[in-house]
Amino acid sequence: MSRISSNHNYRTDAEYKKIYGDGVILSRLGKITIVHTDRPSKKTIEKRINEVIREELRDEAYEPDCPLCQMVKNDPCDVVYTGDDCE
Repeated sequence: MSRISSNHNYRTDAEYKKIYGDGVILSRLGKITIVHTDRPSKKTIEKRINEVIREELRDEAYEPDCPLCQMVKNDPCDVVYTGDDCE
């Protein structure tokens, strides 16, 4: 999993497909978009969504001592999964 952040507006589905390919699966959670590039099962998608929500709720998604993390904390961001965590 990697977290990519930027200062631009939210991307459209077409923009994600252009970047990651037509087979990309998206899970949108407010300012966070989970990008699944690996065709995961519904169970894996659910697990990933819960993991991202848990990190956000516990405020563990951004390191408190990291200036860059704090700078992008409120920007739209992508969490990209490539299949390393599949069951």
